[in-house]
Formats: sequence, structure tokens, C-alpha cells
Amino acid sequence: MLLFLVAGCKTPSIIATQAIQQGDLANNQHNYELAISNYTRYLEVAPSLGTMRNPEMEAEVCRKLAYAYSTKGNYAESLNYLTQALAIDKTDQDNRLHLIEDYRQIGVTHVYLGQYNEALASLNEALALNAGMEASLKTVKKLSIADTYLSIAQVTLSQGDFKACAANVHKARNIYLTEDHDGLGMIEADLLLAKLYLARNMPVEAAEYLESSMALARKNDYNIFRQLQVQGDIQLLNGEPQAAILTKEKALQEAKVVNIKPQIIWAHIRLGDAYEVIGNTRKANEHYRAAKTLEAGMGTSSLNPSLNMRLGDVKNAYEMFNTRGARLGANIASLKLAEALLSEQKYDSLEAILIKADDFFAGQQIVSGQAKANLLLSILYQRQQKYADALIRLDKAEALPVNPETRWRIWYNYGMVASATGDIPAATDWFDKAIALIEKQRSELTRADFRWYYLDSKVDVYDAYIDMLLGQEPATDARIRQAFALNEQARARTFLDMLASQSIHDQNSAQEVRQERELNQEIIYLRNQIEYNSLQGFNNEALSQRLARLEKEYDEVVAKLAGEKAKYSSLLTVNPTPLAEIMGSLADDEALLEFWVGRHNVTAWRIDHQGIVVKRIPLTREELRRTVVKTRNYIKFGINERIVQGFGELNELIAPLFQEVFNTYRQVGIIPHGPLHYLPFEALNHDGSFLVEQANLFYA
Repeated sequence: MLLFLVAGCKTPSIIATQAIQQGDLANNQHNYELAISNYTRYLEVAPSLGTMRNPEMEAEVCRKLAYAYSTKGNYAESLNYLTQALAIDKTDQDNRLHLIEDYRQIGVTHVYLGQYNEALASLNEALALNAGMEASLKTVKKLSIADTYLSIAQVTLSQGDFKACAANVHKARNIYLTEDHDGLGMIEADLLLAKLYLARNMPVEAAEYLESSMALARKNDYNIFRQLQVQGDIQLLNGEPQAAILTKEKALQEAKVVNIKPQIIWAHIRLGDAYEVIGNTRKANEHYRAAKTLEAGMGTSSLNPSLNMRLGDVKNAYEMFNTRGARLGANIASLKLAEALLSEQKYDSLEAILIKADDFFAGQQIVSGQAKANLLLSILYQRQQKYADALIRLDKAEALPVNPETRWRIWYNYGMVASATGDIPAATDWFDKAIALIEKQRSELTRADFRWYYLDSKVDVYDAYIDMLLGQEPATDARIRQAFALNEQARARTFLDMLASQSIHDQNSAQEVRQERELNQEIIYLRNQIEYNSLQGFNNEALSQRLARLEKEYDEVVAKLAGEKAKYSSLLTVNPTPLAEIMGSLADDEALLEFWVGRHNVTAWRIDHQGIVVKRIPLTREELRRTVVKTRNYIKFGINERIVQGFGELNELIAPLFQEVFNTYRQVGIIPHGPLHYLPFEALNHDGSFLVEQANLFYA
């Protein structure tokens, strides 16, 4: 009973002391909800402390509360407590360092809110109070001004003013070099310089500063998720998308440990961006949506336009960046807006938007943005048949030190211009260069899903090349064979992936090889199923979760079998079977019917033991896809009269490509492509009977 009375009669000073101690403990353990609860309790008790009341401590607790709320993305509440701290510190004229800290943190919080002008105004207040501190003998005062310079550098980086960023971060770093004995300021300065050099397309310099920042962070036992993010970006710039994705996945896991909500959101966003590079838009959108779910309820923040832009609301993002004075974000969004306008064939004012973006990126030495702006201008001029202007823009992009992903796009567009102007030899050279680079990049990917999506997103290069070869009159046997070889090269990669996975590691354990084969086959099956479900508009959540688990298992198995990587990689670049060999394997009554579904045309090659012929029809990929999906839905839901109608439409669309074959051959091998993978050819009709009644069909 006595113990209960003692516990229930704690004095306000004891409650206040315990509240701060427990708040600090919770904060260190990343339990920010509990930290907020305890710090709030201290502020509630503080007025009852009488002569023991400590305004300086109240201001400090307000700053701690501001930090705790910022980890949850509640920047409005964070700003509220920083304003309270500022009001308290203004009453103490002898406490200038705390006043500077208040202004500095208010400025940083305005950055998180996307309010860059307000941020600079607060930081300039801090800088004015810092006046003269560089000449001080006290380390704490020198570090204070260094921290202010660093905060200004962070704001100007977000604004896209790289010159101001570089000037301020170097001012900060020069002070940290002599005064920052713990290295904490240097961690941030070098990380910021790594980001700056990365934006300027200087990966070597970026990597040097990143290594310094990472080493200091590890020495101080700090979480390195931000450094991992930059490391992943450097890997992307160096043309290592697989390494970048794995690094960014690790960064996401590290961010979750720290439990700072905005950082977790950014980790999802940046991982989504990396998946975009290899063409896996499904996986990218999963991460963007995960970020959006976490961001819901946060209120206004700089994350809003960044997420909007990635989730398709580009116009709104562009306007938000402009309104907030975020010039870098606005110009990046303008490129996304330009892509959308090109897709919608809306060319009004597009040239002005892209020229403005090019000028901005050139002025700030942002090579990636400058290259993309010129690439998009080239595409615009191609659409307008201004080929001389298109070449000028491609020449500007080609002269820049860009990553392989941008380089092959430049070469591909050189090929498009040459093809459109009738320079077939030049177009052939450019297309060959683009495809060689794509194949090289792809051969360096070891994960099955990465390889799958990487090539799938580059199919337009092969399509344009095939169209150019077959679009010339007359269609010579040499060009028909060359186009067929390209078609084989594009489609054979999935088969070779499977072949490679079945052939590697003769010296390794049979169990691991078998496990690798089974996982790879199941991954391919799930990938097909998810792709089909997406076409149908079905939910893929359960399948996607299973796929993610299998991919992780697959990575672990491949890592064990990594000793034979050279042999494995060589199989990924094996040339497809020569046409003569295919022809020699066919009987007199046997033929192969191999399809290519391009953006604007569908092509079919008929191969028998005597030779090869080709037919093409003007049918868009999207029109064929819609008709196939519609017909399959009729089958699924048992709408019999519509099933007949659907197959009739398909028959009418593609019959010119196959009807001649079934007049001659009894054994017909169908090699589909794109949407045709989901079409049962047996149910198509020719001369009043189903194809299955006219020949023995098999698929390859």
C-alpha cells in the first residue's frame, strides 16, 4: 500500500525528468509514437514546475517533438513545434546557437513541405545570425555555420541550382575538415556531393564521395540506407541495372529498420525507378503504389508531385513543382509531360517545353536530362518529318557521356531517321549497334525476371528493323531471311534463358541444378499468368507475392551456382538456330508458321524444307490484343453466340497470313508472338472447317 502511495505521488519534476528520459529512449529505439507521447507529457507538466521550470529545456523538447513528427511525415505538426521552440528561444538573447538551430530546422522542414522559397528565407535568417562565427575560436560556433551552409546546399540541390549547391557544400565541408572531429557533418557533406556529381553524370567522382560518406557512417554505427540509394543510382548510371535493383532493395530494408516514414516512401520510389529501367513497369508500379499508400494522410509534402508524376498525373506534378519553385522537379516533370504529349500526338507547344528543359539541364550540367530532352526533340521532329532538325538533336545527345540505356535509344533513333530518309545502309548500321548494346546489357543480367522484362521493353528496335527490311520493294530473299533472323534473335532469348538454366554447372550438385531449373520454369509460368491476368484486368496480388518469393529463392540458388557464371553468360548470347538447319529438319508435308506482332504490322514467315516466304498485314498490336482478349472473355463467361463472333473477327483479321499454308501442308507448327500466344489456332476457320480438322497442329 505504501509503495502504491509513493508511486502515485510523483512530483511534477520527477514526472518531467522521467518523460524526457523515456522519450529519448523511445526515440533512440525508433519508436517515435512513444517518444511523442513522452515529450508531449513533459510539455504538459512543464507549466507546473514553478521555479524549476526550464524554458531552454522546453525549446529542446519542442525540437525533439518536431523531429519525431517529421519521421512520420507530419510536417505541419513538426513546423508547429519548431515555431514554439523559436518563440521560446527569442526570449533568451544569449542563446544565439539555439535560435540558429530553430531557423535552420524550420528551413529544412519547409523543404520537406516543398516550400523552397520559405525554406531559403528561414535559412538566410540563420545565416545572418551566424555572421562572424567562422572567425570564432569555438568549434561549436564554426560547426553551426557549417551546418547552415549545408542546409542551404540541400535546398539549392532540390531547386536544381547546382552552382549554389556546390558553393555552399564546399564552404561547409572546409569547416568540417578541421572542426568536425566525429565526422558527422562530413557524412552529410560527402553524401550531398555524391548526389551532386551523380546529377552531373560524373559517376567516378560521385563514387569517391559516396565511399567517404559510407565509411564515416559505418564508423559511427549509422544506418546507411541513404548511401545505398546513391550507390544504386551510380550503378544505374554505369549500366548495371541488376546490381542497382539489388542495392535499392537493400536500401528499402535498411530504411524500414530506421522507421522514418518519408525515407521508406522514397526508398520505394527509387526502387520503382530502377525497375522502370529494365522495363518491368508492373514491379515499378507496385512500389509506386506502396509509396502512395504510405504517403496517404501525410498532408502536404515534397513527395506529392514526385509520386503524382510517377503514377501518371504528370500535368498536376508539373504545375505543383512550378508553383513551389522546384525548378529541377519541374523540368524533370516537363520531360514526362512531353512523353505523354508525344504518345497522344499533341504537338502544340511541345517544342518550346523541350527546348526550355534542354536549356535548363545544359545550364546546370545535368547530362541525363539534357540527353533526354534532345532525344524527345528528335522524336518530335521525326513525327513532323523535320529530319535535319532531328539529326541535329541526336548529334547533341550522342556527344554527351550517357548511360547505355540512353545510348541505345539514341542509336535506335539515328536508325529511324536514316530509314525514313531512305538511307538503308546507315539505318542498318545504327539498328545493329543499338541491338548489339541491348544484347550486351541483357547478357549481364542473371535473374530470369530481369532478362525477361529487359528485352520485352526493347522490342520496338527489332520491330522497326524488321519493318524496314520487309517494307522495301521488291522483298528479296536476302531481306526476308535477315528479317526472320532478327525475329528469331528477339524471340529466342526466352528459350535460351531456359536452355542456359538447364545446361549450367555440370560440376555442381544435381539437387541445386534441379532446383534452379524448377524455379526458373515456375517463374516463367507465373510471369505469363500475371501478364495474361493484367490484360484481362484481374487482380495479381497473390501471384505477385508468390513470384517475389520465388525470385528471392532463385537469387539464392544462382548465387550458389555462381562459379560457372562465364559458361552461363555465354549461353545467354548464343545465336539462334540457322535457317538452313530449320529447313533441313522439316519433312515434305511439314511447315512452320512463325509470327511477329509489330506495332503497326503483323508478319508471318512460312518455312518449309525448300525455303521461306513472308506475308504482312497492316494490323496494330493493340487492335489484335483487344480482339484476342475479347474473344477469350467470351469463352470464359460462356457467351456462345459471341464466341463464334469473336473467332470470326480474328479469322478475318489474320486469315491472309495462314490460309495458304493449310492448302498445302498436313503438319503445321505454329510459333506465335505477343497476343497470339493466347489464341487457340485450332478454333480458327479455313474453307468452312476448323484448322484442327485440316492439319496436325503443334506449337513451338
